[in-house]
Amino acid sequence: RLRVADRGLREGILLSLMEADASRRRRRRKRRRKPKPGAGGNGTV
Repeated sequence: RLRVADRGLREGILLSLMEADASRRRRRRKRRRKPKPGAGGNGTV
């Protein structure tokens, strides 16, 4: 059980970190493409 919990925790942390990194990178790319703040919905996909 300890190993399973460890694996789950590690996977969750890795996934959360990867998601945060991806969202930050995507936001940076979008901001670079559109240098206008709030032009066309901010944070909407």
